[in-house]
Amino acid sequence: MTILLREAAAPPDHGPERKVVRFPGAPGHPEGAPGRDWVPMLLAALAAVALVVLFHRTLAGQIKAWDIDEYSHCWLIPPLAVAWAVGRLKHDRPAIAPAPAAGAAVVVFAVLLKWVGDLIVNNWVSTTAFLVAVGGLILFVGGWRVFRTLLAPYVFLFFTVPLPVSLFARLTAELQLLSSVLGTWGLQGMGIAAFQDGNIIDLGTIKLEAAEACSGLRYLFPLMSFGYMMAFLVHTGWRDRILVFAATIPITIAMNAARIVSVGWAVDRGYMIALDDSLHWAQGFAVFLLSLGVLALVSWGLLRLGRRGGGAGGFNGVEVDGPMTSGGRAPGPRVALPLVGVLALALVVQSTALRAGTGPENVPPRRQFVDWPMIGGEWTGRRETLTPEELRALRLDDYLLATYQRGPADVPVGLYIAYYATQETGSSTHSPLVCLPGTGWEISDLSRAEMPVAAAQGTPLTVNRGIIKKGDSRLLVYFWYREQGRDLASTGEIKWNMIKRSLTDRRSDGALIRLITPVTEDGNIAEADKRLTAFLGEQVARLPAYVP
Repeated sequence: MTILLREAAAPPDHGPERKVVRFPGAPGHPEGAPGRDWVPMLLAALAAVALVVLFHRTLAGQIKAWDIDEYSHCWLIPPLAVAWAVGRLKHDRPAIAPAPAAGAAVVVFAVLLKWVGDLIVNNWVSTTAFLVAVGGLILFVGGWRVFRTLLAPYVFLFFTVPLPVSLFARLTAELQLLSSVLGTWGLQGMGIAAFQDGNIIDLGTIKLEAAEACSGLRYLFPLMSFGYMMAFLVHTGWRDRILVFAATIPITIAMNAARIVSVGWAVDRGYMIALDDSLHWAQGFAVFLLSLGVLALVSWGLLRLGRRGGGAGGFNGVEVDGPMTSGGRAPGPRVALPLVGVLALALVVQSTALRAGTGPENVPPRRQFVDWPMIGGEWTGRRETLTPEELRALRLDDYLLATYQRGPADVPVGLYIAYYATQETGSSTHSPLVCLPGTGWEISDLSRAEMPVAAAQGTPLTVNRGIIKKGDSRLLVYFWYREQGRDLASTGEIKWNMIKRSLTDRRSDGALIRLITPVTEDGNIAEADKRLTAFLGEQVARLPAYVP
């Protein structure tokens, strides 16, 4: 039986007359000796096991990320990709022509990339490296023709890789704001008095918050994944494939805004049950199913608008019967043994030399921020605390949050220091530019500024200087990072320094230091700069005892 999901050209006949070519060395092949075909398979299996062992922590972190709602659909992608790959092989039946040199080079590159990802505490890099290694094994065993046949389902696997934490947080914040704006417009269009303030929609009698769960990522990620699969299984032309995949973004935004409008309308009419958590979840699931239906309508509409022939590509043909190749020779022991040996050596290096050089054991002694003085010099401060939700999200080891003034009538300065004794995935310093947009602040200016004080390494201290706005309010922000005893401003410097210090003295500690002050209505930016510079000059001398 043959299942074809091709709309344009009729597929070639894969009837019973197709001749199956056996591998040389396989039982029944005139040139082969029975019982020898298991050797290449065994070596390929050993290489795959070695890769899994090398990447086991990376894969564990990836699977753990699938526990959150935005990535819960990822459990479906690997089995779907495998079934898709088998159908593609049975449809094309490519001849096996191994590319051992290219495949081995890709695998070695992937292992090195994984180590770099571990050193810079970036699980996205490490997880991507694993999938690159999988591509290398496909080349090593099957060659370029097999790789091309499997390209579409292989790329599908990359949808299982969680976004970097900073990018995920920034995307969440931006979509929260967009959802709030569109929801407010929709409610106003229905004649409801609604006003937007950041992620808050004020209905007068009640305020609705477009929380992280309302950003739309819970729809966007699975819809993009299934949209990609639909684009390649249903359509043959690249134009239609791109349109179907791209349609997932506006569909998600529109449906998420419609959901917020429906909740706001119900609450405005007094139906407070719309805010019930269980009903809210059911509504979200229904909206996602409706989004899938809209995407299917887009795909159907493109098919109805015009059948464009075979088009460029042709990844959509799949079959369920017949052999998966038309013959060829798998890589023999002389070729495969060196790759297995290289992977075994990588396991030894990772479990001994790298682990000894990158462990988190060397955490320098320091004073706790509870001892940070609130009175000193011209400034007097009062402590503040983060909420339990913020602490769970930040996963920091110690922090200082305080507001300082030189007098009761003086403009305040906020000081925030987040310290991490050991930085790892999900628990590391990140830019305030990721968090601030989520509270409604717009970044209007960002630059680097050199301060009239010395950094820990002896050079002038360089900070990131930004102006943020919300309505008529403006704030001036300075922030930088103290990483393993060095004051740094750029992400590139931080990652490179982390690699060096992890390898030399097993340190990955770091802290974010942020200063913030209002720009008063009758003041100007120069006055705010002067205020922050004066405060920084008094406080920076205290840092080494608390952030060594």
